[in-house]
Amino acid sequence: MINYKWIINEVITSDLEDQKDVIVEVNYTVEGEDIELGITKSVNGYEKFMYFAHEQEVFIPFSSVEHETIIKWIKEKITFSGVKAIEEKIKKDVNN
Repeated sequence: MINYKWIINEVITSDLEDQKDVIVEVNYTVEGEDIELGITKSVNGYEKFMYFAHEQEVFIPFSSVEHETIIKWIKEKITFSGVKAIEEKIKKDVNN
């Protein structure tokens, strides 16, 4: 069994429209560790985020966002199939 860990490497922010400290890009790594085999493999990625003031119900500046919230946003953006593709890539790399 492989345990997956999402790591935020870098968050790029900008001042946009009427808000400051807006997250515009996130660089991340997903690590997969097979404890039984003692093998860890990883996949790096990045996601860009668009900010539209008229579409925001509540704005949360980067300084107030928790690590898990950013990971949730990434997973929502790449969808379930994107998450599964990353996990399958890591699983394949571990087993080769």
